[in-house]
Amino acid sequence: MRIQKNEAFDENKFKFTGVTQLPEFIEKLETPAYFFLFLFSEDLIQTITNQSNLKSVQDNIYKPANITKQEIEQFIGMVIFMSIVKLPASRYYWNKTLGQQQIYETMTRNRFETIKNKLHFNDNNNYTPLGSPGHDKLFKVRPLLDGIREQLLLVPKEEYLVVDEQIDNHYESSS
Repeated sequence: MRIQKNEAFDENKFKFTGVTQLPEFIEKLETPAYFFLFLFSEDLIQTITNQSNLKSVQDNIYKPANITKQEIEQFIGMVIFMSIVKLPASRYYWNKTLGQQQIYETMTRNRFETIKNKLHFNDNNNYTPLGSPGHDKLFKVRPLLDGIREQLLLVPKEEYLVVDEQIDNHYESSS
């Protein structure tokens, strides 16, 4: 909705009708671990675990990875840690000199590599090829995106949201 320059501003058209108070379950998220578990729900972790194990069996039926939910949680935590504490290569996190205790005490390098190679979010057997009706460019990560989005939608929006001028300019040029 765009207000014309000569049009009077009607405050009631733009009155906030949402909730400004955060739900109690969100206010209880006091540690990074709680925030992680909020975003990566138990169902999402289970989906990642199931899809990763399925991928490992599809790759080699005689060598299943047998990845657990706990290992998926640890793996994601390790990847987040590695994005903050940067080393030249991932193998250095297990190095005797440069190694990071939080990493090498959590999981062996070989297990980390196995999970990294088998990490999967969706079954490739359900993939719709490019150009076919129903093709999804984000198919491989769709369950991850949808799971996190579902959790984020539980957080109420604030009363005052900033709308970028570029959005406004986009609508001016397209009308």
